[in-house]
Amino acid sequence: MILCKLIASGRVQGVNYRWFVRRQAVALGIRGYVKNLPDGTVEIVAEAESAEVMQKFKAAIARKAKDWGPLSASGGKGPLSVGQKVGPQVETLQTVHEAENKAPAYSSFEIAR
Repeated sequence: MILCKLIASGRVQGVNYRWFVRRQAVALGIRGYVKNLPDGTVEIVAEAESAEVMQKFKAAIARKAKDWGPLSASGGKGPLSVGQKVGPQVETLQTVHEAENKAPAYSSFEIAR
């Protein structure tokens, strides 16, 4: 079992990044938590069954923003504007700590406040 503490920086707060991370974690069977930090970064503590699963998780959450159009007044997506970036924009995903655990430390993946 692999336990990692990660810090994501860039445009990662106020853009649903924590929910995105949680969806990826649940899909891969990862336990732990994700939370916003006061300095504008996001802390992710993740526990995976194997190093391979942890690598897949890191790759999935280190994504760049997509070319999405601006939101329209009705709340739907408007026409695409070339080069406009909205949504999460992870500049760096730093591994602060990584260790092997004998027993699970977490039972699910949560969004911490």
